[in-house]
Amino acid sequence: MKSAPRIAVILCSFALVACSSEISSGPGNDDPGNGGFPDAGPSEPPVPDPPVQIVCDTGLGDAATDLAKAMELCDGSLISVNLEEVRAVQHAVVDGYGQVYRPKTGVAMATIATGGISPQEDKDNGGTYDVSSTHPSPKGDPADGCGTADPAQVQDMVKLALRLKAPLGATGFQFDFNFMSAEFPEYLCTEFDDTFVAYLESEGITDNISFDENENVISINTGFFDVCSPALGASCMGNQDLAGTGYDDRGGTGWLTTKAPIKPGEEFSLTFYLFDEGDAELTSQVLIDNFKWVAEDLDDGPITID
Repeated sequence: MKSAPRIAVILCSFALVACSSEISSGPGNDDPGNGGFPDAGPSEPPVPDPPVQIVCDTGLGDAATDLAKAMELCDGSLISVNLEEVRAVQHAVVDGYGQVYRPKTGVAMATIATGGISPQEDKDNGGTYDVSSTHPSPKGDPADGCGTADPAQVQDMVKLALRLKAPLGATGFQFDFNFMSAEFPEYLCTEFDDTFVAYLESEGITDNISFDENENVISINTGFFDVCSPALGASCMGNQDLAGTGYDDRGGTGWLTTKAPIKPGEEFSLTFYLFDEGDAELTSQVLIDNFKWVAEDLDDGPITID
């Protein structure tokens, strides 16, 4: 009498499909075509591959598209590029600047300036063009009292406008830049405030994305401006890297990296501005290189780091 259940179990173990209707009773186990096991549910869409940086900066000229290639915009994401400047001597593709600064990636980088681009150019007196433009991103009086409110008009502006389409695997982008100015140290915390702006126009952000921890724009008044002789200020960490740039006895930020979030597949605009503020005297300059797409959490918004 006690052997019948035992036989039934043995029979079911050899004929699971035939017995499944008797042993399957829980939710999700009632699909006879699934052998009594839970449904797997809909399949997840494949995750796009992380973006890969492509370098294409050899044999370049000085056209606007060459400036973009010098920054490593080579993967088909560049929709258009437009360069506006007062004189043609305000931009270049270079393989180095001075004795120390070299491209962060590849063999070339882009540079723009409010005056002459060459390291041999007189940064104090050369390349003053005195042509006015509307300030692209004016700010009010700084909270720390260092400087003044931005004017409505600026001088000798260079504008490099990029229209881009983010790859599906990208959640953001980053680029490296290096700002130098002959305004330092004489015009620290005054209205003479030459400025570098990286202006992003995307679905989530319409603003400058390059700034210090206090949200100050990139100028001689930024907290990053510390590549200078210690004799010129308490924040100066040394000017060895400026050797041969023409800014040797002035100052700069050294290489910085800006990161900003973007939506995968989104089309957006990124515009680099550099201009004289307060007057058209003295030269300021920026090196730009190593643009790359990133797949990381940038939900906290844009950030610039050294």
